[in-house]
Amino acid sequence: MKFHQELNREFFAKRRSFWVEFICATSVSVFSVTQAWFLANALNSIFFDAEKNFSHYLTLFLMFAIARASTQWIRERNTNRLANSVSSSFRNQIAQHVLNLKAHLPHHFSPAILSELHDAKTNSIEPYFRSFIPALISASTTTTVIFIFVLTKDPLSSIVLLITAPLIPFFAALIGSAAANSAQKQWLHLERLAKHFSDLLRGWETLRIFHAQEKASEQILLAGENYRHSTLKILKIAFLSAFSLEFIATISTAILAVEIGLRLVNGKMEFLPAMTILILAPEFYIPLRNLGSAFHASVSGIEAMNDIRLFLDIPVPGVVSELPSELPSELPSELPSELPSELHNTTPMQTIAFPSNWKTLCLQKASTRYPTSQSDVLKGISITIHKGDRIALIGPSGIGKSTFCLLLARHLPLYSGTILLDTRNSTSITNHAWHEEFVTIPQHPVLAATTLRENILLGRTAISEQQIAEACANAGLTAVLSKLSAGIDTLVGEHGITLSTGQAHRVALARTFLTPSQFLILDEPTAHLDSETEAIVHKGIEQLAASRTLIIITHRQSTLSLCNRVFCFSQNGISEQNPMENIP
Repeated sequence: MKFHQELNREFFAKRRSFWVEFICATSVSVFSVTQAWFLANALNSIFFDAEKNFSHYLTLFLMFAIARASTQWIRERNTNRLANSVSSSFRNQIAQHVLNLKAHLPHHFSPAILSELHDAKTNSIEPYFRSFIPALISASTTTTVIFIFVLTKDPLSSIVLLITAPLIPFFAALIGSAAANSAQKQWLHLERLAKHFSDLLRGWETLRIFHAQEKASEQILLAGENYRHSTLKILKIAFLSAFSLEFIATISTAILAVEIGLRLVNGKMEFLPAMTILILAPEFYIPLRNLGSAFHASVSGIEAMNDIRLFLDIPVPGVVSELPSELPSELPSELPSELPSELHNTTPMQTIAFPSNWKTLCLQKASTRYPTSQSDVLKGISITIHKGDRIALIGPSGIGKSTFCLLLARHLPLYSGTILLDTRNSTSITNHAWHEEFVTIPQHPVLAATTLRENILLGRTAISEQQIAEACANAGLTAVLSKLSAGIDTLVGEHGITLSTGQAHRVALARTFLTPSQFLILDEPTAHLDSETEAIVHKGIEQLAASRTLIIITHRQSTLSLCNRVFCFSQNGISEQNPMENIP
């Protein structure tokens, strides 16, 4: 039987839930033994005591039955609350990790996979807390309490219990190995189905144009049918498991009943302890049987937790962290060069907000790398940026322009060199304050499947209708909105599928007009646009750059007219050139 260390830690971390579960399980065990004792006494009274004490024992039996049911209800509420709390916690962790990774989210984590992680897989870990953990505690407490009671009343019967009890966990583990393999294959089927459906949904308009939607629908039906077959295989194992555990528990109870019956008939055992043990026999095996069934129900959750942990363990792009007030005394005086440069500075700094009156931002021999890289992606970069500059970054694709912007916005760590804001080290400015001053519009702006208004506001409520209208006008979006039946309240599809590339860029520009920042980074803002749309976007960029420092990654000569400085990236490094020169 396989346990999951992290899920167990989550359970033991909830101390209140743990003690409530343990106390309730122990109480239920004691109540079960007490019920059996009073019921046996009631039957004994009928047969041998002329029913003198029958009502007395029956009343006590009913009282403990009510107490047991009440305690069991408390257990279920406690485990349900625990399961919901843990799954909600992992949902929050997944959502927060997606936000932390931002552009560094690995490509194979598509929206469909993230949705599956956030919903289906977090839901599947709930049975581990709702069923498996309670069953494990019950199997520990109930079997122990009953075994001790039987041992005090009839040692021979306790030996039978001791011999037959391990059979149920043994067969449960045997079947569980097959269930675990099937559950893993099931998740793979669901993952493929989610990816397939997401890709078809995003490209449905293209499929419709080329009259290929019927074939795509058949592919979805085929994928769904394959998933149905894999689900039925899981159910076969579940039914086999339930039948096997039930059969073994029945045989074990029968062996105990035969052994007690023979001794009772031969007069070697009294009626009262014999009846009590026979009543308790099913109660002894039921928790073991439930443990096997609960484990099979939680196998999918264990596999899902492994996938969730793989995602949560993806390293977040390093950001320059604030320096500690003092460094450990055992640190050597000279730190290795491969460590981030901020660690070389042993002088404590007071963290401050990003100043608005800065004049120059200097990178001095700055180097960075991605978390998965073994060597620097950019090395020895030295650039000075003046407030209000309009800078173009040019050069071949993959040369490091986007990486430079990530380093500048502190979404990648500084492994060597220094970043100075005037004469102040950048490490004296908090990460949150630094990030707020850098707004990036990617080549393909991210739009949610909601209204244009909500895509522009991004949840902000303290913005007036006049400010929204001005932002749309400055971004050249007013003409687009006038052609839509619902105007700014028109719904757009996932990733803005109902909008053209130029319209999506104008939505992103309008959003940026309402976002105060000192730096604006644009990644190929006019790629794939016609000349008329490009002119509209250029006008919006000029409006934005009026009060900000602008950095544009571009391969188009026409965009250079917006800039007063051009940095050319090549294998030999970065060089500044005349904006009027042609892009190589």
